[in-house]
Amino acid sequence: MFQPATPERCCEYVRKLLDFAVFKRLMMLLKFLLTLVLFWSGCSGGRDRDSPPAGGSAVKTPVPVPKFDAHNAFRYLAAQVDFGPRVSGTKAHDLCRDFLAGEMGKSAEAVNLQPFTIRGYDGNTLKYT
Repeated sequence: MFQPATPERCCEYVRKLLDFAVFKRLMMLLKFLLTLVLFWSGCSGGRDRDSPPAGGSAVKTPVPVPKFDAHNAFRYLAAQVDFGPRVSGTKAHDLCRDFLAGEMGKSAEAVNLQPFTIRGYDGNTLKYT
């Protein structure tokens, strides 16, 4: 049943609003402090990242970076296009996959192929690698 507004009920309502506002501000302050702590914990603490850790020494050895060869890149492109349309499940797709795996194997310790199947939009099962 409807109860008329009394000063006591109004004060109670205002008190609840103020409690909620205080709670909201406290939560904002807590979020800010947590963000600040996480930010500071991610910093290096004054130690340079390139400097060796305490008690050890790090020796930097330059890593040779191969120079880009446009003719070689175009040769790889031409070899892939020569296989024809490389639609999944076709012989051209398998030949191109084997070619790329062989080329990568020349520069890597191991080449791991990861075959998987998915269902196409028409319901056919497509085999990918």
